[in-house]
Amino acid sequence: MNKEFTNEELIEIIVKFKEAILYIRNNKNIWYGEVGRLDKALSDIRHCAEFNYPNTPEDRDYLLKLLNTVSTSRRVFRDKQDLFVNVHNAIEDTRPLFEAIDSMVYKKNLMDKGRVYNPRELTSLFKKNHK
Repeated sequence: MNKEFTNEELIEIIVKFKEAILYIRNNKNIWYGEVGRLDKALSDIRHCAEFNYPNTPEDRDYLLKLLNTVSTSRRVFRDKQDLFVNVHNAIEDTRPLFEAIDSMVYKKNLMDKGRVYNPRELTSLFKKNHK
């Protein structure tokens, strides 16, 4: 059996969907930039180990902790890329969808204010005593 949704539940879900898509769109380039920046940091760490091999246990510990910190941070941004790139690409042009969602919210707001009809021809039908 399918779950039934109220109009309000559906509107809330759809609006949150739009917010999620905007979040992905607005942050996609940031995630790619951070992965690139952290790749460079990993390269710096490798070159430091290659050219300035740490001789003391404290220096080796520092380098290993730095390697772990940078790698962990990179993984966070890389996972976001991997998870959401296909969603972003699938709906790259969201204008029609977002216009439809905005229209839905606008109509819901009108409905919440109460429906009013202004007669165009038979105005006498809408008078208290139409005779």
